[in-house]
Amino acid sequence: MSNHFRPSPGRMGLAAAVALVLVVAGCGSDTPKTTTKPPDIGAAGAPLRGHTYLSDSVTDQGQAHTLVAGTRVSIQFEDSGDVVAQVGCNSIVGPVKLDSGKVAADLAMTQKSCDDDLDNQDKWLYDVLNGDATWKLDGSTLRIASGATEIVLSEAKNVPLTGTTWQIDSIVGGDTGTTTPPKGSLVFTDRKVTVSTGCNTGEGDYQAAGQRLAVSTVAMTRKACPPDLAETEQAILAVLSGDVDYKIEGRVLTLTSAAGTGLRLQAAN
Repeated sequence: MSNHFRPSPGRMGLAAAVALVLVVAGCGSDTPKTTTKPPDIGAAGAPLRGHTYLSDSVTDQGQAHTLVAGTRVSIQFEDSGDVVAQVGCNSIVGPVKLDSGKVAADLAMTQKSCDDDLDNQDKWLYDVLNGDATWKLDGSTLRIASGATEIVLSEAKNVPLTGTTWQIDSIVGGDTGTTTPPKGSLVFTDRKVTVSTGCNTGEGDYQAAGQRLAVSTVAMTRKACPPDLAETEQAILAVLSGDVDYKIEGRVLTLTSAAGTGLRLQAAN
């Protein structure tokens, strides 16, 4: 599997030198692979670790900035010290330091194909976060400002595992890095999981105990898939086999198999 991760225009920085590993409504994305120690988010930013924030309002020069219908800014601060931001399609990912009320980030953006409006919106958010942004946390409200733009966000509550359509953002494949799957999704009911890989569909049984799922064999349809989709499908099904650890942070579900491979999923809007 190949990486679909790119540094954004004009900035190679850390993203070109270091592969990041993150085990993250939109069109999907991939995340980089970490081979070095976790970044230092800074003492001031420590309260943000492990929390996800969703935009309530966006203004530019004091006027409402309208986002593409059905999208919101999502900013997740990983326990590792990395930040994962989205606004409808691609992911903006990288290490961040939040001392002195400033956002010091070296970010890169995934390169999934999006329509023009979503693509422009992704670039807008990238510029905001990499543009000498400042931040302020007031209770559960986070304000991020850059130039004349201000984004006001509130902390996202954890979405339930069952009854949610989870769109697969990325596949984390150990030494193979991460890839972006095509429109894959999972839906968990009380004891069953429905799987769509972007090619075939299927269903399997599972039992939940604490933060672990015991998944039985997933029975899939057998439609012939192009080679790249077939490879992606096998990677998804490899995670959904046997004991799988899961973690929900806001609208993000992470699944990790005993072999260390994993899926990162976003709750659909």
